[in-house]
Amino acid sequence: MAVPTITSVSPSSGPEAGGTPIHIIGTNFTGVTAVTIGGTAASMYSVTNATNILAVTPAGTGTGDVVVTTAGGTATETDGFTYTPTYTTTTKVKSRFEDIDTDLTDTQINEFINCAEGIIDSVMKKTGRGAGADYTFSATKHGLIEDTASALAAFSCLTYQPTGESEAITSARASLMGDFLWAIARRNLMLLGDDRIIKHLIGL
Repeated sequence: MAVPTITSVSPSSGPEAGGTPIHIIGTNFTGVTAVTIGGTAASMYSVTNATNILAVTPAGTGTGDVVVTTAGGTATETDGFTYTPTYTTTTKVKSRFEDIDTDLTDTQINEFINCAEGIIDSVMKKTGRGAGADYTFSATKHGLIEDTASALAAFSCLTYQPTGESEAITSARASLMGDFLWAIARRNLMLLGDDRIIKHLIGL
């Protein structure tokens, strides 16, 4: 049986929480017995044909090899996938506003998180994400950034669906919650724009 090869992995990055669908293109993907990303088995994989595999990344950190094993041998894409740290999580965003009653999916909330992260990076002119990160992000050390991302994303959720899925939240309460979240985000963004704070944060 022919030895498999990998020619590309797309996308080549995703969140540390895992769950990123990836497309592995190569040759001789017959009798696949394992697919790993960074040494950990893919959450799931499906061999479409001898040249295509669809897989879902497990949780992980840093950059790791993408490896496909078949009866004919092993194919490795060295440093084929990079785990990009996120500044907050959907669970933490949901916890920021009381009486949450929403049908927003985690995917939708993650879009708001991505927007919040972009705003923070723009204000700081630095990033803790991706291969070109200016510092290594740690939720434990960088609590101010995590707090800001959570507040901004929660504010966006509340703006998108102010009274909840079943309108259990009154408009007045939603407005009060929104004002509170925006006040937190605005205060934090002002701090994150301070060169002294930035120097401290990237030095952690």
